[in-house]
Parts: sequence; C-alpha cells; structure tokens
Amino acid sequence: MAVCDGDTAEPGGGALPWLAVTPALPDVQTVRDRLMAAGWLEKSKSRRQSKVVRDDGVVAVCLPVVYGVTEAQLLEHGFRNVMHQEPPPSAEAMSRGKQSPAARLTSAVSDLLDKSGVSREDAETLLSQLPRRWEQHGDLILLPKAAMAGEQWVQLGPALWDVVAAALNVTKVGRKADVDQGPKRESRVELLRGHDGWVQHVDNGITYTYDATLCMFSAGNITEKLRAAKLGQPTEVVVDLYAGIGYFTLPFLVKAGVAQVYACEWNPHAAHALRRNLELNGVAARCIVLEGDNVEMSPRDIADRVSLGLIPTSERGWAVGCAALRPDKGGWLHIHDNIEVPKGEDQVGVFTRRARQVEATLVELNEAARGQVWVARCSHVERVKSYAPRVFHVVMDIEFRPQLSV
Repeated sequence: MAVCDGDTAEPGGGALPWLAVTPALPDVQTVRDRLMAAGWLEKSKSRRQSKVVRDDGVVAVCLPVVYGVTEAQLLEHGFRNVMHQEPPPSAEAMSRGKQSPAARLTSAVSDLLDKSGVSREDAETLLSQLPRRWEQHGDLILLPKAAMAGEQWVQLGPALWDVVAAALNVTKVGRKADVDQGPKRESRVELLRGHDGWVQHVDNGITYTYDATLCMFSAGNITEKLRAAKLGQPTEVVVDLYAGIGYFTLPFLVKAGVAQVYACEWNPHAAHALRRNLELNGVAARCIVLEGDNVEMSPRDIADRVSLGLIPTSERGWAVGCAALRPDKGGWLHIHDNIEVPKGEDQVGVFTRRARQVEATLVELNEAARGQVWVARCSHVERVKSYAPRVFHVVMDIEFRPQLSV
C-alpha cells in the first residue's frame, strides 16, 4: 500500500513487476538466463536493468519483466524478490504533460461537471472539496473518509468513479470509513467502483493479497515487519497470536526462515487472505492457521517466540502468550502496546516504566498458571510510530525464562 500525495507528479499507467536480484546467489546472469528461457525478459532499450536499493538495504539489480507477466507467475516459478516499477507514460499521459495526480483529477472531474450541466459556482465549490491525498492498494485508490460524499456528488452517479479511476490510473475506487472498534477490528471501506476489493501489494519482497473492503493493511508498520524478519531463527517455532493477513507471520517465514509458525486469527476474512498469502509466497507447508479466538486455539508449551501484534493493547493475550512458550526454557514475547507520554515527561522514562509493569504482570500471570517462578527481562522497546498526540505504538522485546535457566 502506498500513501499518495496528489501534488506529486507520477508517470501514467499501472504498476508492473520488475525482478530485483541481489548480486550474490543466485547471480544476476543465472536469473537473466532463467527469465530469457521463460520468455519473460524485457529487451526494449527503454527498459534496461539498473541498480536499486531494496527496502532491506541490499543493493540489487532490477531486471525488467515483459508486460503482462504477473507477480503470481514470478513467485510460482521461484522468483522471490519482485519489486514494482512504474512503466513508461502512455501516449495519453504524455499528452497531459507532467501533471500531478491531483491536477489530473481536478481536470477530469471539472470536465465531467461541465458535461453534466453543473453551474460554474457549484462546480467551483465541488472542485474545492477534492481530496489532495489518498492511499493506493494495488489497483485500488482509497479516498479519505467523507471525501466526495455529498448529495451533489451522489447525483453524478457511476460516471464520477469512472472518471476518478481513469484520472488516477486504477480500476477500483473506494472510500475509507471508521474501523470497526469491535475485537476483530474489521475494515469498513465502501467500494465505489469495481466488482470486489481484492488487491495485491508487494512489501519487502513479500506479496500480500487481501480484500481492502474487509481487511486492514498498515503500511506504517513496515519498519517493524523488517525488524521481525531479522529476529527469528531457522530452528525456531513461532506463535503469532494476532496474525491478520500475515503482517508478521510472513516475514518470520519468508525472511527469517523459521521452522514453523502457528498463526491465530479470529477474523474469517483475514484468515482467508492469510491462507492465500501463505500459498502465494510458497510457505504454506510451514504454517498452521488456527482460526478462532486465540485464548481457545493457541498451542501450549511449544514456542520459542510469540508475537502479540495488536493495538491499542495486546494485554488480553499475555497469559496466552506465556502459556505458548516452551516450559523447559521459555523464550521471547514481542508485545505491542500503545503508550501515552504525559506532557513534560521523558519519553524513554515512560517507556521504561511501562516495560517494568509488563514484566511484573507476566511473572504474576505465569506463576499463577504454571506454579513456577520465571524471570522477565525487557531488552528493547521499539517505537514503531505515533498513534495519536503523545501516544506511541511500541513493541517490547521481552525475554521470559524459568528462573533456573536464566
């Protein structure tokens, strides 16, 4: 998913996959030969291979793929590091010059208002209401909540969304709404154009597909997903108590290469997308999806590492996470939390105080359940992002082990 600033110029056309290959193994020439054998290597002079820096910081080589080849095809044939690169502008886009997306949207909607007989005064009012920013999920543009939602907009009918889609080079248009504040935190996106909300997005070489009208996708967690990809070890068993569509399950499997993940998810729409994503990334054999309430579904006494990726708090799952750890040597809990920093107080001090509180709570919960004394030690508090004024989404890395093994 990308957050798009409508005032920033961009080339026309939709996103196409390019293959990014690290200069290590497999080497560039090997992958070039495989692409050529499949007939997928683009040979046009306008699209040549070039060096790039991937999201994980690795310097790689972009090998252009011919138009029409999908990410699913590339992944199916073992090409894992797929990046997106915008294609050259179409003739229509060239004729529009280097207009920003917002300018293209304004121009297209202005033409529609004129053809619809809207008065100049009303047209000026409506054009002033056009959004300047939006989100892009694959080929879906997601407009801000309440954008273009008044009665005068409604009267323009489906033609309005056809114009918006054409101006922004997508096939689907949706509008954000407040996230359901129930325990499953379901998306409430309103689909304005398109048959369904299914989109596909590549994030750090991992492909995610999901129905944006039913599932949430947070681009703001990219740094934490990159970090999670470096935490797991190939011999480890991981329990993900709030798996969603695979935000952390997939980095653990695809990037860290852990031995097994038990992924708990009680939103059926997210669980469906998770299963598709596991197949799409070729890691379904190493993941067991447990659909339902993690209090009932989570395995016990098996994990080296537990991910509790739920905000504003994952506290309901703390006892479950403790029970999932191996009884002989314990392991790691990665606890997501929202922490408010009172005005005038030191942020680090507030984070540290909260970590001490969590450590104490874990010890009490575990002693009550196991009848044993364990030791909890928070080794790091990662600030992920600002959630609200003076409220921060953080992750506490807590090592939790039986006292005799510490």
